[in-house]
Amino acid sequence: MSKHGPTLTSAAYQEMPYTLAVIKETLRMAQIVAYVPRVATRELPVPGGPTLTSGCPFIIALAAMSASDPAVKGEVDSFQPER
Repeated sequence: MSKHGPTLTSAAYQEMPYTLAVIKETLRMAQIVAYVPRVATRELPVPGGPTLTSGCPFIIALAAMSASDPAVKGEVDSFQPER
């Protein structure tokens, strides 16, 4: 039997930093939810774009956000859990 028993616990995960890095990198590259629909509740200026009026529907593209994340150095399309 392992040190933490037969089930994976939070304490067991904390002792597996590379496994956590693989999970985070997998979720960065293939989000479970790619788009999140929203409705503006007030005027919302979009950087480099128009100002959305209250009641205007818009979509947040999570995949695009993770691809342009400045914390991701190097090739954003490559799987590198050791980042």
